[in-house]
Amino acid sequence: TCSGATDGSGTVVDNDSDSDGVCDADEVAGCQDASACNYNASATDGGVTCIFVDGICETCSGATDGTGTTVDNDSDNDDVCDADEIAGCQNETACNYNASATDGGVTCLFVDGICETCSGATNGTGTVIDNDSDNDNVCDADEVIGCQDNTACNYDASATDGGVTCIFVDGICETCSGASDGTGTVVDNDSDNDLVCDADEIAGCQDASACNYNASATDGGVPCTFVDGICETCSGATDGTGTVIDNDSDNDNVCNADEVVGCQDADACNFMSVATDGGTDCIYASEACEVCSGSSVDGTGFVEVLDADDDGVCDSDEVVGCQNTQACNYMISATDAGVCVYATGCETCSGQNDGTGTIVLNDDDGDSICNEDEIVGCYAPTACNYNVFATDSGACVFASGCESCSGEADGTGTIVDNDDDNDGICDADEIVGCQISTACNYMGAATDPGECIIAGPFYNCSGDCLNDVDDNGICDEIDTLLDNAESEGYDDGFVAGEATCLGEAFCGEGTVWSDDFQLCIEDSSCPGDLNGDLVVGTGDLLLLLSDYGFFCNE
Repeated sequence: TCSGATDGSGTVVDNDSDSDGVCDADEVAGCQDASACNYNASATDGGVTCIFVDGICETCSGATDGTGTTVDNDSDNDDVCDADEIAGCQNETACNYNASATDGGVTCLFVDGICETCSGATNGTGTVIDNDSDNDNVCDADEVIGCQDNTACNYDASATDGGVTCIFVDGICETCSGASDGTGTVVDNDSDNDLVCDADEIAGCQDASACNYNASATDGGVPCTFVDGICETCSGATDGTGTVIDNDSDNDNVCNADEVVGCQDADACNFMSVATDGGTDCIYASEACEVCSGSSVDGTGFVEVLDADDDGVCDSDEVVGCQNTQACNYMISATDAGVCVYATGCETCSGQNDGTGTIVLNDDDGDSICNEDEIVGCYAPTACNYNVFATDSGACVFASGCESCSGEADGTGTIVDNDDDNDGICDADEIVGCQISTACNYMGAATDPGECIIAGPFYNCSGDCLNDVDDNGICDEIDTLLDNAESEGYDDGFVAGEATCLGEAFCGEGTVWSDDFQLCIEDSSCPGDLNGDLVVGTGDLLLLLSDYGFFCNE
């Protein structure tokens, strides 16, 4: 528009400050992002913050005039949209647990902890299974059928259900076998059916004239015993324990009461002439040094021993000395004990057994190790022949240079050379390679010789002729030899045939050979008589090369 001045100073007024082709007066402010919930399709200018859904459950109300809002669609804010919610029991331990449930609202069912179990479904249809049909708190699978009367013989302590007939004793002698696992039976306990229980039966002799008569006996079965009418009498008991009293213990028809006890051997020191019974040990002066003393007829005689120490050597013959065979001064002839001396530690005895033996020390260096147990060896742990068992010092040997020790620590260790070729380079550091400087595979760093590749005469290491002016593949020097051979008449009468190619076996591994020549030593495969000289041939031409070197095919 115009500014309105009429004095010639009027100007043009823009009225479209953002140059968007919409006059400022017509601009409509609003959210211009069509993906926003408060998008205003009429808006020409921004300036209003756009509102967007959270990408989970929220949606837009749908208005496109700038009044649109977000719709929550997740009333419990659990990130599961209301339309997707599944009501069900969400406790995994419940029988009707629904693994797909996102909301509760369904009562969970639980087992009683005794016999009930869950049916196992996890889709909300699970139920409680009773498993105790008689409601006795013993699960059906654990019920045990048996007699439950603990006075019955076949009582089963583990029975939880009846259904088995109980068996009882007759009240007289019968008892139960005692099992309480349902296998119990009735035990009769009156084997002769006399109404006296077996446990109450008394077996015994029932003849009152017998010595072992038992007035309480209810059963016989025990033989009766009677006196012989000479010296025997009954002990008098009437309870079956009565016995026959012999009264003539030596069966000499003299009752014990009439016996006179004494030694009856007239040769004994204590002989009694009126004795009717022995019963007393006769004593005799039968050992050396013994004599009889006292009466010789009334039984009071005794043996007098003239051996005070009772060693079987009469007092007059005793010899005092050490009697222990383990002692060094043992005296074999001693009859009475004397002082003994003993070897200890390494000590031994000198060996005499006549009482003159002495102690031998047997430990020359006084180190408490007996001479025979000493081990001479090297004490140095770094020595190859170090002996951890050594008790006396011995010579040591040490490794040097490439040498090492074999490793034994019992004195048998040795020096290991580790330089087989004695070139001052340890075996582990040796480098194997060709050491001929003119060889194709010469290795300057090699310390041990290896196989070399030598180019044949007139050839380089690549197998090409050093000189081949006419470029015919045959070295100029060989061309000359061939020309000379031809001029000397070697082209007639010789055919190479199947000449033996010695190759690597004769010429050396890796040698480069001419493609045009073969090498052989005279044998059945080489024609002519060339005195064993080396020959080469091509076609019908043989060439003597004993003075020029030789060539082989690869």
